[in-house]
Formats: sequence, structure tokens, C-alpha cells
Amino acid sequence: MSMTKEELAELLLTALYDMAESTPHPYFLFSMNELVPRLSGVDMAQIREALYLLESQGLVYIASMDSWGNISAMITPDGCAFVERGGETGIVERYRKDPTSFITETPPSVPELLQSAPLEYTPESTTPAPPVQNVSGDVFEAMLGEMAEALRHESGLEPSKREDLLSDVQALKLQLGKQTINRTVVMGLLEGLSEIPSLLPLVRLFLRLFESKAGT
Repeated sequence: MSMTKEELAELLLTALYDMAESTPHPYFLFSMNELVPRLSGVDMAQIREALYLLESQGLVYIASMDSWGNISAMITPDGCAFVERGGETGIVERYRKDPTSFITETPPSVPELLQSAPLEYTPESTTPAPPVQNVSGDVFEAMLGEMAEALRHESGLEPSKREDLLSDVQALKLQLGKQTINRTVVMGLLEGLSEIPSLLPLVRLFLRLFESKAGT
């Protein structure tokens, strides 16, 4: 099925909305790569460009891609409201009426976080990711809460290591509450947290949003 970039963007946003609705809270990152085989005639480059469009509109946050080209995204409150209003292209309503004509199977009920990968990656696309705007403190706090929860359930961690990492999360929270944030401290704390594979998507997104906010 042929779609414009705008229609594909709204379809992806609706899929993200549905996945977020199936989780305890919306501040989860979801792998977008799994949608490629379920969207007829759509490749990863098209999905990437559609996600860039959504992020430029403040409807999603994108985690930086890893060295295999995996990309994950999180819907924003504005994105949720956009879907609930029915979007602008009409594809949200068409998808609601006949989901399987667009996506061949129901999106998963739990987030599929990316596996361990380098923090830096240069995408094949020549189109740079758009700048992130209007990042609220609630988003950072929610991500830190998710990191802490993941650490509490991470198997194989020594108790002392777990406590150290939880202390790092708390230290990040304290840094964000300061009028003058020590960037060196923040980067050091994120480096330690990035050693845990299950935290990498959140660490990458946190870093990207932090750098964007610091540059405004």
C-alpha cells in the first residue's frame, strides 16, 4: 500500500500510541525495526524519515541508532493527543477500521529494547535528525525512574553494584534539579549506566535530550 511520508508518520505514531497504552506508563522506548516486515512496501529508510518528521513536530523522541541501524522511539504527550484527535491525513481512522490492511499483526504488548551497542553511530541517511525541543523535566524524571526500575530487576548484578548504579541514577536526578548542572558529572554517571545493556536505549535518549536541552 502506497503512503505519503505524512501518512506513514501518522501510522507509526498510532502504532507507538497503542504500544504505549499497553504498558504501565508511556515513557517506554519501542523498537521500530520490527515494524519493517509488517508494513508492506516500506523500508527502514522511510521509517527513519517519517520518525524524523514526527520528532520535528514534537510528537516523538528518537533514541540514537546503534551500529546495526536499530532505532527506537518514545511517543510524547503531544503525540498521544495528536492520535486521540484523529491526526490530519485520515490514516488514523482508516487504520482503526482495518488495522491488518496496514500492519500485518498486532503490535507487541511489551517494549522490545535494543541490545548492547556503541553509544555513537553515524546513520547512513544524509538527513540529520532534527533538533529536539520543549523537553520537560517530567520526561527526564520518568526516564530516570525507568532506569531505576530496570536496575532493580536486572539479573546477574552483584548487590553492591546494583546499589552503586541506583545511587548514580539518584545523583543524576539531583544534578538535574540544580540551577547549574555539572555536565562532566552527568556524562560520567551516564557512562557507568551505559555498561548495563538493558539501559542503553534510555541512556542514549537521555543523553540526546540532555544535550539538546543544554544547547537551547
